[in-house]
Amino acid sequence: MTHNPEPVNVASLLAIAAARDPNGMAIAEPMGRDHQGQQRYRQVTFQELEEDSHVLAAALCRHGMRPGMRVVLMVRPSIDFISLVFALFKAGIVTVLIDPGMGRRNAIRCLQQVEPEGFIAIPAAHALRVILRHKFPKARLNVTVGRRWFWGGPTIKQLRQTSP
Repeated sequence: MTHNPEPVNVASLLAIAAARDPNGMAIAEPMGRDHQGQQRYRQVTFQELEEDSHVLAAALCRHGMRPGMRVVLMVRPSIDFISLVFALFKAGIVTVLIDPGMGRRNAIRCLQQVEPEGFIAIPAAHALRVILRHKFPKARLNVTVGRRWFWGGPTIKQLRQTSP
């Protein structure tokens, strides 16, 4: 007899972890060294990660992103990256991740074939997206993680500030 489990959105596991251990450390992000040479970390609890990813998921939907849309995530490994991954999963947005080790030409070709409808990315990735805009004509919903330069769209900081 074959058992077919119910489909599960990975983001639901974060809610379970937050309910079981709200103050447990979910992420520790290295932040350099202190004056004594000891590694410093920025820490986020399961509850904080659950709340932040919920705020971001709602803000992405208010920005126009919808379930099933293909959105490229090009953010350095960080607390923001993990929170955005959970936010995208919660919103049902298809998250496109590209291995930077594949090289620029292959990455651009893969992204072009995916036909993304948006980018959530660091400024350098958005600058490349703007330069190569003819390759990504459907990418109209964009969010910057970091300082936005000359392109439109909100920053992740602005999304967090516009929560209802």
